[in-house]
Amino acid sequence: MRDSRWITGRMRFALVLVYMSGAMVCAVAQTAPQLVSEAATEQSSYAARVLNRRDVHEVDPNIYVYGPEFAKKFQMPQEWVSTELKGVDAVAFRVVPSYKTCGWGGDPQACREDEVRCEMDLYFDHQRNPLPWDERRPERYSGVRNLSANFLWAGPNIPYQRLRQPARPGDSFFAQSSPFVDLKTGKGLGWQDYKIGNYIGGWVSTIGYDKEIFKDTSLVSLGMVCGSSINELWLASQSIYAKDVEKDAALIKRIVLPESWRKSVVRAQEESERRSKSFFKEEGEKALKALQDKPTVNKPLVPLQ
Repeated sequence: MRDSRWITGRMRFALVLVYMSGAMVCAVAQTAPQLVSEAATEQSSYAARVLNRRDVHEVDPNIYVYGPEFAKKFQMPQEWVSTELKGVDAVAFRVVPSYKTCGWGGDPQACREDEVRCEMDLYFDHQRNPLPWDERRPERYSGVRNLSANFLWAGPNIPYQRLRQPARPGDSFFAQSSPFVDLKTGKGLGWQDYKIGNYIGGWVSTIGYDKEIFKDTSLVSLGMVCGSSINELWLASQSIYAKDVEKDAALIKRIVLPESWRKSVVRAQEESERRSKSFFKEEGEKALKALQDKPTVNKPLVPLQ
């Protein structure tokens, strides 16, 4: 009888331990984060998160254009959907502040404080718009332009490794920072922007990229020249003329940008263009006045012996 009570007590104690262990496991399970994808809701849309926010928030400076699939995936407004966009899933263009510059006209005090730069982000779905990635490159790269190290002198005892990709044999200058390669020839590929007429495409720099910025989506960021609209973007191993774009073997990727989006880009640059013209007009008038007040003495181009 005594042994029976002892066994029963042991069983009860074991049951209590099992119950407590189960409760602890349950508690841990309830407090552990659930790593699952959240379903899209009205609150997660771009309109709710950005356009219609009532609290203090940063304003998105980008001008978008994208296809219907991109709009559905990222819950973007339908007003920026275009079926004219070719070769890319989405494009975002922005005019952002840049460094103050001084020394205009040789005057150290002649400074522009409203300098801007233009940047463009390109989004590619891996299936709809695959890119010829060079597998030897890192999967992501961010070239921060406003880096203080760009202004520091790297003497022989102060080595400084700039954020640049190693050049491939035969790369053009603007293809050296690109993560893309012609899979047939092995040549590096760079981006060119085509603006108007039959002119040659102008090379633009790749300032960053991410092979998987979102699931099944890659990002390429370009540093653009402000001042005019862009009709197309070309990914190629050498310079291309517009008249040869249809048949040039160097062309690997061609992006066609909708006219309505291009007009929005031009409008976004109008204010900075106005400030730029006003600055140069003012500096030009100052330079002319200085010449009138103190005319320069003609000097021979070659120093007298």
